[in-house]
Amino acid sequence: ALMAPYLDSHQLLRMVDFQININQESKIYDKQSLEHERLKILKRLNTYDKAWQQECIIRRIPEDTEMNDEYKQKEEQFEDSLDDLAHKIDEVKTKLTSAEAQQLLTQGKDNNRLWVALKEDCGFNEEDLTNLFKYARMLYNCEEYEEGESILYIYKLIAPYDHSMHLSALWGDIANCIQLMDDDSKTNESFERAVTTMNDLKDTIEKSKEENPLKTLQQRAWLLHWALFIYFSKPAKVNQLAVKTNE
Repeated sequence: ALMAPYLDSHQLLRMVDFQININQESKIYDKQSLEHERLKILKRLNTYDKAWQQECIIRRIPEDTEMNDEYKQKEEQFEDSLDDLAHKIDEVKTKLTSAEAQQLLTQGKDNNRLWVALKEDCGFNEEDLTNLFKYARMLYNCEEYEEGESILYIYKLIAPYDHSMHLSALWGDIANCIQLMDDDSKTNESFERAVTTMNDLKDTIEKSKEENPLKTLQQRAWLLHWALFIYFSKPAKVNQLAVKTNE
């Protein structure tokens, strides 16, 4: 209850799963309460299969029971929205592969000037940025972390620094990295990117402290809690040992 307000649903789910797995030995929390909390979290995400499996566990019905109509309807609506956005993202990618766009990307313009040029010369518009961010967030919520990471990369490549979702995109980048650290093929790469992005985010937060001190304090609290998943992870331990070995 103390940490939950500063974590996103995926990170909170990791903590609940950990407590469920060790509950037989520690008995810190009531297992039934943890199971119900796990279902609440899954319902906030777009992982309908997992949510239904959890519902089956709680209701003590066979796990191979067909998903009920409520879950099916929500899953279909989500997939329709995802497909619709995917089509729009394909259009953005097509614009980005044009000769004019590729030339602009190699000129070393800062993002603000680049975005102006992309709008004037290549047909980009504000909706493109909004769709990129929305699509990346939807992919994250259905646990497609790697694809979500690639979409965020495109957003950060072309979005101006003062765009309304720029700060949220940095948070999204760290969130994806934290989840991808569980992937053995991407562990170290994701850890290094998480550390780099966290430093960028820290600088961005500090630069805005005079504009809204209360919001800055809240962002610092979030950053502190998210850092736990990075600096107390297995990749962090491996990197620390590597540094000590080199010394």
